[in-house]
This record gives sequence, C-alpha cells and structure tokens, in this order.
Amino acid sequence: GKLVHLIRKPSDMVVSSYLYHLRGPVFEGWLHETQPPHCESCDHGAWQAIFQRCSFNCSYSSLLQRASLRSGLEMEVFRSRWQVLKMLQNMQRWRHESNVLHISMAQVKGNFSRTMTCILRFLNPGLTASSPVVQEFLANARNAGLDVQHVLSTVAAACRDTTKGERCKHRLASSFNHALAYFQESKVARAHAALRSLDAWAQDIAPADDFYASLAG
Repeated sequence: GKLVHLIRKPSDMVVSSYLYHLRGPVFEGWLHETQPPHCESCDHGAWQAIFQRCSFNCSYSSLLQRASLRSGLEMEVFRSRWQVLKMLQNMQRWRHESNVLHISMAQVKGNFSRTMTCILRFLNPGLTASSPVVQEFLANARNAGLDVQHVLSTVAAACRDTTKGERCKHRLASSFNHALAYFQESKVARAHAALRSLDAWAQDIAPADDFYASLAG
C-alpha cells in the first residue's frame, strides 16, 4: 500500500499546538478530561511532569489557561515530545521508501492546490491536475476553509474597506478555527521567542529542528 506522511518542523509543531490547545476547542474532548487528566499521545513521564503542577487534579486546558506563556510552552514541549520523536523516526525509516510520500505543513500552507494534487496523483497515478475528481476535491476543500492562502486572501479582501480591519479579519478568521493562528502573527512570533528562551530549546527543540532539516532537505 501507499502512505502519506505529514511532517512539520518540531518548533513550529510545538508553537502551533500550544496556541491551538490554549483556545480549548470543545470538540477536543481530551483537553477537558480530569479523571484522570489527559495529554493526548504523551508519554507517562510527560504526563507526570505536566499534571504534577496541579496535583493531578485539573485538565490540560485549564492548566494552560492558568499558565504563563513560558510555562505553557514548557508543558507543550513535554506533551508533544513523543509525537515529535515518532515523526522523526518515521521520516528516517521511510526516507527512501517509494510508497511513502512525505508532505510538510509548509507545503500545504504555501500551495494547497498543488500539494493536494500531488497527494491525489501519488495515491492514484491515473489522475491529472484537471481530473474532475481532483477539481471537485479542491473546490470542497476551499469551501471548508482548508486552503489557508485562500482563507487569507478572502478575509483580507472582505475587510479591506472597513475601518476596523484587524477586528474584521479576526472575526472572519475565527470561523476557520484551524487557520486562526495565521492571523495572529504577533502571538506566533512571541511564542517562538519564548520557546527559544527555554532550557528545552537547546536540549531538545533545536536539535530536533536540525535533525528534521537534515531529513527533509
């Protein structure tokens, strides 16, 4: 069979996950579990390091809400380290496998249509960019707000002539929960700066970023 492996720079993964989990979406049920608390795919050591802060009597969402930016990022580094490790291991293990297609989130964001077309043609070599099934998929994806660049341009155009441009953009973008972070560039930049100030940066994240770059290059 064939496999599409989604990959992402570890530091970007941590920051994106932190900002997403901080919003506490209700459909992510594990975020709100308390008996016992849950940190979704984390290892046991990470679970202990995270929830000992509240004597194991809180949810991950409530813990993030009360934490400072630095503390929240520290928790997210713990929470996501197993996912980062497995991603890097799979990148290395499947690096030369012809039946595995590695797709980065940077590719998805940069050119959604081309990346999705590449995936569809990898899964079904008989398809072309102009195939009806490809065009239908891309149209449905845009309508669902999955094409981030399309969302960005649509929101920018809708808010261009308003006197409250940034508020307008944020209100419209909030309807696309997964794309909201792309309208919060200052928050993303602050989070990246705070992440680089943590002890975990030199110990874990920077080496993981370097290893990712060596595999993705």
